[in-house]
Amino acid sequence: MTIKDIIKVLPIEEKRKMQILNTYDYMEVDERVMIDRAAWSAFYEMYNGRLEDNLSEQTEKVKNGEEAIGDDFYTRALKKADQSMNGELQESAGKFDLAAARVAMQQIVQEIRASKADKKAAYAAKMAANNQAKPQ
Repeated sequence: MTIKDIIKVLPIEEKRKMQILNTYDYMEVDERVMIDRAAWSAFYEMYNGRLEDNLSEQTEKVKNGEEAIGDDFYTRALKKADQSMNGELQESAGKFDLAAARVAMQQIVQEIRASKADKKAAYAAKMAANNQAKPQ
């Protein structure tokens, strides 16, 4: 898991995620360190929230007699939190990769259109120059 994977899963605006991820490699070291700390801190808060939810859920199941407490009570909650976060990381990475591909494709289309417009303008200017150069 990389810092970029963590940024992808954070509950922040998609546009902001894209901005951070697209500029991360070019940031000054102090900016990257600040982003790294904030991202890891937010990730651990999310993870701990999941763990607390899992522990509460398991505690309710024990109270209702649906599950035994056992020696692996905490380990089961950890495993469930890990699976949950891994699933979310994979899902977010896929969503982000699709969004990044969509943005890249839009940029390519814009560049192609701009190139065609430039070629049309150059051709029109050439034709106009040829028409003016012809004796009448």
